[in-house]
Amino acid sequence: MNKVGEMLGATNLPVTFSDARHAMSQYEPELVFDQRTRETLQSIESYSVDLTEKPFFALILSASFDIVPNWLLAKLERKSDTCLHINARRLALQIASKPVQWMLDEQGVSAVAKQRVKDLNLL
Repeated sequence: MNKVGEMLGATNLPVTFSDARHAMSQYEPELVFDQRTRETLQSIESYSVDLTEKPFFALILSASFDIVPNWLLAKLERKSDTCLHINARRLALQIASKPVQWMLDEQGVSAVAKQRVKDLNLL
């Protein structure tokens, strides 16, 4: 994501997870959890997805809070989950992402580009 941010013109972006956490902590005094924030969070949590996609969406949403620092969870009026739940979600996401990664490898932009190059070399 750092590369994408730089390509969009951002500078001095954090490179490591630790750097990102430190950068976020710099904003702590400015962050508030007000009505606007509550509405935004509720909008994300109630995002409309197909019935078959709801479990995966819920898993992703829950896992997104697993990397939020405790001070920010407190501002969001949430508690950190147990290590067991966090690791279970991480494992579930790794397993669930396998077919997605396979599809991207086989039919994604990169796969299509590689096939084009291969086809050009055969001409």
